[in-house]
Amino acid sequence: MIAKKPPKNEKAPSVAAPRASKSDQTLTKGTDTMDSSTAITTVPFHGHSLFLVDYDGQPYTPMKTIVEGMGLKWQPQHRKLNESRFKSCITEMVIQLPGDDQRRSVTCFPLRKLPGWLMTISPNKIKDADTKARVIQYQNECDDALWAYWSEGVAINPR
Repeated sequence: MIAKKPPKNEKAPSVAAPRASKSDQTLTKGTDTMDSSTAITTVPFHGHSLFLVDYDGQPYTPMKTIVEGMGLKWQPQHRKLNESRFKSCITEMVIQLPGDDQRRSVTCFPLRKLPGWLMTISPNKIKDADTKARVIQYQNECDDALWAYWSEGVAINPR
């Protein structure tokens, strides 16, 4: 992915996710319930499949796949999301993810907020060496992309 640093008078670029008609996906944010499509993009990331879902023109990601892909337990991270500054960003979507046999309620998070959430994970509290290394790998990639964006004006995804 390439992101260019915008001039000071322009908005930052957003990551494009597939847009589709609003029809058969139930979305809930706070007390609002809306219908949208089930267009899901699979993104390979360090040997795991992560997903993007378009919601109101913005890419959202199902958080359980990211959390478990790093080797962390979902329930403690889900609780932290709901008790943190990110609580207002969470959107529950009823979707069928690739590899699943039915539609389920899935906790989704705006992709633009993901690096901030990743920095709330303390690798020093992780006992398993492989999980700790994966969390650090995710965090380092976010650090490097942000640094490249601000210092060079672009961040290039090497995959």
